[in-house]
Amino acid sequence: MALAECGTHAILDAVIGPCATLEIELSRELAGRFEPGMLVLADRGFSGFRLWAQAAATGADLLWWVKTNLRPRHQETLADGSWLATIIQTSGRGGNRHHH
Repeated sequence: MALAECGTHAILDAVIGPCATLEIELSRELAGRFEPGMLVLADRGFSGFRLWAQAAATGADLLWWVKTNLRPRHQETLADGSWLATIIQTSGRGGNRHHH
């Protein structure tokens, strides 16, 4: 699992594990290394609440695709038509905890 810069494709950080290790597990280790000022893009395979909360806690800005079954709560529409939403944990430990 690697964190790459979009323009140059330079690898900024990486986590290596056995073949049997799921990408989502490796991504949790990598997410703890994000820093404020980074804009981190991820596809919908990495949109779980636990990983999102961990990544958001680093202060990095997150722009992630989400699974179609996620029901974000609309907060604000931006000038370009995109919008900010609140993500709510609906299962697992922590119950209805909110995170943006």
